[in-house]
Amino acid sequence: MSATFLDSNIDPVDHPFILGCVDPTNKSKLLTFPQAGRVSICANYRGEDREKLLKLWDSASLNISLAEAQELARKHKFEFYFDWEACRTEEGYYRIDGSVAFCVKRGIIFSDYADMLWMETPTPDLSVAKEFADGIHAAKPHVFLSYNLSPSFNWDAQKMSEDDIENFIPNLASMGYCWQFITLAGFHMDALISEVFTKNYDKTGMLAFV
Repeated sequence: MSATFLDSNIDPVDHPFILGCVDPTNKSKLLTFPQAGRVSICANYRGEDREKLLKLWDSASLNISLAEAQELARKHKFEFYFDWEACRTEEGYYRIDGSVAFCVKRGIIFSDYADMLWMETPTPDLSVAKEFADGIHAAKPHVFLSYNLSPSFNWDAQKMSEDDIENFIPNLASMGYCWQFITLAGFHMDALISEVFTKNYDKTGMLAFV
């Protein structure tokens, strides 16, 4: 969800989420092609025609390739400038608009090959977890989900109460997150017991170990 780069644009599933330059005179202006199409529709149509076309575009553009999107735009007599090559990084990566929707699209594809699906999140946010779970289960109702209770989470910054934190795991479980894990828990436990042991060893010697 927080990813910003992609090493290839070969998969059409990724196309609607790759950023491109949409103004040849301003290389820093980046949008996805679904966003660029919306801008063009709003600039070229008014009233009921605009609303109908926006509805059509929104329903189609997240599920088609760039070439198909350009063909759809031509069919409905509007165009948009979009160049995803112009804004690639020095290393050659494509820039992407990371989002839960992108993770859901990829997750649905991977669900045919994976035992469980996992979307990494920057914060412990139940609303984000629910959005991902609902998106996956709308297409694949029986898929098992995973969740990383990351040691990098700043729980205090989320303004959670102690009850919120205590109930976080069962709340996730109710959404279908069957495997919840802490990637660095073992290292943290090793560090804690090492500190406790060395402090006691300094005071009581071998007795602390025994």
